[in-house]
Amino acid sequence: MVEGIVLDVLKSVASNLITQALGAIFLAWIARPVFRWIPSELLSIRRALKKDRQELIEKMIGGGIFQRKHDFILEDTFRDLFKVNPEASVIRYLLSQEHPTKKIKQFVRGFLFIKNEKDSNGKTTNLRLNKNLDKKSRYRLRILIGNSLYGIFFFLAMAPILFFGDNILGVVDRKGFPILIGVAGWFIGFMIGAVTSLKDSSDLYFAKQLVESVKPVQPDPA
Repeated sequence: MVEGIVLDVLKSVASNLITQALGAIFLAWIARPVFRWIPSELLSIRRALKKDRQELIEKMIGGGIFQRKHDFILEDTFRDLFKVNPEASVIRYLLSQEHPTKKIKQFVRGFLFIKNEKDSNGKTTNLRLNKNLDKKSRYRLRILIGNSLYGIFFFLAMAPILFFGDNILGVVDRKGFPILIGVAGWFIGFMIGAVTSLKDSSDLYFAKQLVESVKPVQPDPA
């Protein structure tokens, strides 16, 4: 009799845990577009508050004669626009590509993962992923780790609400306001980890897209 009751309780607990875990996974998946949208929107707001975008673009391009612009002007204006500071040769390379707006957005997102190749005159001729990520296996592993960490951190951030949501207010009444601060700190800390992990993998994805789109076309063998 007692064994049957214990077994029923264990089954009920296991069922609740599985349901809540699946709920957390679903919420994490739903939240992915939001977390990808936030960094780009914040970047746009900062640019708008600092200077007029159109004036900066005109200063950088100058009627299409960016190839003759001084390196300082190109680098300084690009930094004001996009908050990253690549070499002037890289900026000229991006501006000379087809669909430069798209290429620049991808470059800005994937800046930390991209390196440039130069010819003997110091002119950028190609963009590649960093040495430790240029192999497909390493790239896929980094993406997998970033997405996995996102899921883990998101689940941990939501855990107090998912598992103890019904009891949190009662605990706050008994233990006082510091408990609520602890729960909020837990949530914020792990949510920051989730956002950071997702941003890392998405930035690497943008870098990969840029590198693939500018890859030199290999001539057909004779």
